[in-house]
Order: sequence, then C-alpha cells, then structure tokens
Amino acid sequence: MARPVPREQPATLQADSLTPQKPVRPRIASVARVFGLIAGFGLLVLATRLWRPEAPDSLLQRAQDAYRAGQHDLAESLLDRLARIREPNPLDRLLRAQVALATDRPEAALDELSRIPDDHPIAPISRLLQGQVAIRLGRAVQAESSFLRAIELQPRHVQARRELCFIYSIQRRLRDLDLQLAALAELGELTPSYVLHWSKIRNVNWNYEKDLEHLRRFVAEDPTDRRSRLTLAEAIKRSGDLAEADRLLAPLPRSDPEAAALRASIAIERGDLNAASEALVEAPPDHPAVARSLGEIALIRLDPETALPSLRIAVRHDPSDRLSLFLLGRALSLLGRDEEAAPILETVRQNDLLGQMIAQASAKATIDDPELCLEIGLACQRLSRPLEARAWFDIALLIDPFHERAQEALALLDDGQPPLETTP
Repeated sequence: MARPVPREQPATLQADSLTPQKPVRPRIASVARVFGLIAGFGLLVLATRLWRPEAPDSLLQRAQDAYRAGQHDLAESLLDRLARIREPNPLDRLLRAQVALATDRPEAALDELSRIPDDHPIAPISRLLQGQVAIRLGRAVQAESSFLRAIELQPRHVQARRELCFIYSIQRRLRDLDLQLAALAELGELTPSYVLHWSKIRNVNWNYEKDLEHLRRFVAEDPTDRRSRLTLAEAIKRSGDLAEADRLLAPLPRSDPEAAALRASIAIERGDLNAASEALVEAPPDHPAVARSLGEIALIRLDPETALPSLRIAVRHDPSDRLSLFLLGRALSLLGRDEEAAPILETVRQNDLLGQMIAQASAKATIDDPELCLEIGLACQRLSRPLEARAWFDIALLIDPFHERAQEALALLDDGQPPLETTP
C-alpha cells in the first residue's frame, strides 16, 4: 500500500505562521511610564505640602525668640520673610523697631514706630519707645510730644510720666514738673528719690553744670527748641559768659516774655539798667517773668512804688517763687509798710529753712529719718505746697508705719486743718 502523500498546509495557516507577534517590552515600558507619572504627581503633592510657606504667627514668634536671644540678623531675616507673606502689622513694626535699635539704627526705629496707629493696643508702649529714642537723639520737643501722647492713650502710664519729669527737670519747667510728680503721687508711684528731687529743684541752688551737656545737645539737635534754649542761656549766664548767653537768645523774638526777662537779667549783670529796661519794651508787662524783671529794675533804681504793682503780679502768678517774694517784701519795707512786709519775708525765711532741711536730707545715703521727713512735710504744708507735704508724710510712714505725729499730720492735711506745730 502506497504511503499517503502529505497534504500542503492551507495558505491561511502559512500566513498565520508568518505574521509577526507584538513585542512584549514596549507594553511594559508604557505601563512603567503610567506608574512613573502617578509617582511623580504624588511626590509633587508631597513636596508642595512640605514647602508650604510658614504661618505668619509662627514666623513672628521665631523672630521674637531670635531678638530675645540677641540674634538680630536672624530676627530681621525672619521679619523680611514675614513681610513677603503679609503687610506688616503693628506687632511686626514694633519688633522691627526693637531690632533696629539693637543694631544702632534709631531713625529706622522711629519710622517703624510712627506707622503704628494710636488705636492699636500697643500704641501707648510704641509712643513711649518713640519718646525714648527721640530723647536719646537729643530731640526733647519730639520726645515730650511722644510721652504726652502715651499718657493721653494710657493715663496711668508711669514710665512716660517719669520720662517727662526728666525733661522738665533739665529745662527747669517747675509747674509742668509739679503736675507730673503730683500724678505719680496719685498713682502711688512716687519713690523717696523723686520726692527729694521735687523739693530740691525748688529749694536748693541749681547745679546747672550737670545739665549743661543735655541742654547743649537739645539745642544743637533742634535749634527751634525754645525751652531748652532759654534754660541753656540761663545756665550760661550763671557761668559768667554773658556774651554767649546773649548769642543763644538772639534767635528768639524781642516779644518773647521769658527771653526778654533773661536779656534784662543779663543787662542787670552788666550794670546797664537802661539796656535792661529796653529789653522789656516789646514784652507783655503782665507776664510774671517780665513783671518780676520790671520790679527788680525799679528797686535797683530805689523806686519801690513803681516796683510794687509788677512784683505783686509776679507773686500772684507763683506764690512759691522765692525771688519774687523777697523783692516784694523788700519793696514794702522800703515803703515803710513793715507789717505788710513781715509775713512775706517770713515766707522767704521758711523757704530758706526748708532748703536747709532738703540739703540735710540730700547729704544722706538713704532717706531713713522719719522725723526729718515729717519736718520737711510740715514746712511744705506751711508754704502751701500740700501735695509735696503729703509725699513727705507718706515717706515718714513708709519708714515707720506707727509714727504717731506723721499719722496726725496726714490726717490734719486731709481735713484741711493747719499743720502740726514743729517740735523744738
């Protein structure tokens, strides 16, 4: 039997066998790309979360911590980052000012502080800091304005009142000083050293040398600072340099009453009464400083009748001014009106006794004698200075809370009664 001849495969099968298969590798690569895109997106989301800007409050806290640690460059860098996130707010500006001060940039500090509005809770401390920077720069007028604004915003602002006491003491503005010291007393913030200063400035000769540096700086920094200019001219006059005192007064108008009175005083020192009278021509005669000068000139000319009205004006304005009282008492004595002169000259004597007691208290390292404090208080009360008297009674009781005479003196003062008799 013949072997069967093999059949040819159908063409279709041959065609199928020759058709190329799809490669496996490109398919895998495509899948990998998809997963890669997904992974990349996930990393992008994660990175976005990780690189999210720091919260402003956190940046401010870090900047504050850096400032407290003395890392001023870091604090400023953090504040710059904060400024790129938001407009600086008052807290940011206060810290910027503090950093500027720490890096010796007072002008930048003043600029930042000036941008803090008065209606923000930190405005009182900002105005205080403004004043402190200004006084450091020798700008007394600007400093006073800032301290007064701080007190307007916060009437119990103790430090602002103390700063004003410094300015008013340097400038010899006794009435303004009285107001601030009385306010400190009302707040219970009048320390023994401040009470002593309160009495010294009125009753002990002015040690002008210690104030000259401040006064010169104030005038050099701000030539329009009238108060400092007047006080500096007075100090220079007392030093004996009358020409320099005149030069300092030159920018002030002839109608300025206090400048006119000081020009008259300089002329009296030179023995030129005509020039002294001429200096007062354009000034208001009823101003107390001008009135006292007019009275003094008349007395030097032995004309007490003419002196009397002017000296009464001066004393009426300030009954505690020793020189005005002395001149008025002398004018009355020259007119033979000894009975009228006697109580006025007794007040002068009481002023001098108070000055001696104040000098005695100043010589002590600490104020620790309740009897001396009581006697000073009684002297102040007799001179119609009740707020000052109360301050001294308070010190006596601070030293000895059971001091009976101090307790009694304070009670009489509160009741508006005459003072205790002084112990022999």
